[in-house]
Amino acid sequence: ITKSSIYPMRHYLSEANLVRMGFAAFALGSILAAAPPYLPTFMAASFLMAVGLVVSPVLASVASSFTPPSQHGAVQALLAAFAAFAEGVGPMLLGLLLSSQVHTESPG
Repeated sequence: ITKSSIYPMRHYLSEANLVRMGFAAFALGSILAAAPPYLPTFMAASFLMAVGLVVSPVLASVASSFTPPSQHGAVQALLAAFAAFAEGVGPMLLGLLLSSQVHTESPG
């Protein structure tokens, strides 16, 4: 699933509903990530969180419609900063959580 496959869906669903669906997928993925530490669970959680983040272009469009034109640049910069932070820090935190929770047994 890529941003280019989600963005055309705004013609069939309202932008607000796409954002709601994205937040719901991300929230479900976050809840699933708190489940017992099994690799398939973490993979499913990561997938759901990625689906939730794919709607970010729609979120930018919705944010622009609720702000005055003089504030568009500031709002877009803030959204971009939060997205970059989440994309940079999120996988590292998930990796740390996964490495601390998954136990390997030594053969023998």
